[in-house]
Amino acid sequence: MGVTCASATYCIGVGRLPSGDSLVEENLGGGWEIVHGAPNSSLGHVLVLNKIECSATTHCIIVGSLVIDFGAAEAFTHQT
Repeated sequence: MGVTCASATYCIGVGRLPSGDSLVEENLGGGWEIVHGAPNSSLGHVLVLNKIECSATTHCIIVGSLVIDFGAAEAFTHQT
């Protein structure tokens, strides 16, 4: 799980729900809200989002791993 704030009114966090799905939430100064369309686990695959860093409200990097068939893990990075 990771949380970063690019400004006083923009924070975003990543993690994982008990169901195994990825969780991305953002706070625009009025409270935390789930970001819909966040990547989720699929059959036999688990996406684990570990850390997020933002240098601006429009530029973030998410790092994690993709566990395929509950065996080998591959590094995962997504940049906006």
